[in-house]
Amino acid sequence: NERVKINLAYNFAKKLKYDHNNSNLYFSHPLRVANMVLLHRRTVDIELIILALNHNILEVSNLSKKKIIDIFGSTFYENISILTVNRKFQWNKNYKKKYYRNINNHSHSVKIIKILDKLDNLFIIGLNPNKKIRTKYIGEIEEYILPKVKKFIPDIYSYFKKLVKNSYKLGHYKNNILVKGNK
Repeated sequence: NERVKINLAYNFAKKLKYDHNNSNLYFSHPLRVANMVLLHRRTVDIELIILALNHNILEVSNLSKKKIIDIFGSTFYENISILTVNRKFQWNKNYKKKYYRNINNHSHSVKIIKILDKLDNLFIIGLNPNKKIRTKYIGEIEEYILPKVKKFIPDIYSYFKKLVKNSYKLGHYKNNILVKGNK
């Protein structure tokens, strides 16, 4: 039964037409987050894996609330609603405080997925050519995510902190060539 649930979530996520340039390429992000869940949990948590595989569907697809609830249930829909950033307000400080407060007040699963989502995003931050956006994004992770890592996944805290520091220094890539650092 657990294997069936994971296969359903995997196939659902894989078949989605993501609102990105390349659906197959984008699918690698939720797949990596799901793999990180398996690496960082002592026991397999089926619902957490399903959430990881589909954590961005509100942001990157045009699926209806009804369809998502019919497939995965209302708790799942609530979780992905909490995780979904309103891109119109993503750089508004008051919005961000409220957004992360909602995450803090929600389930343990939501916190873990947000941490692992941002961890994966740090590995590709250098693909964004906009230095200001990269710096803001890394700063957000430093302010809001690092304290969660320390509390909820302390065994990766030191690594995560070093990754944040190195992300500031890295800069961005253009045509597979490192251009320059952020700070």
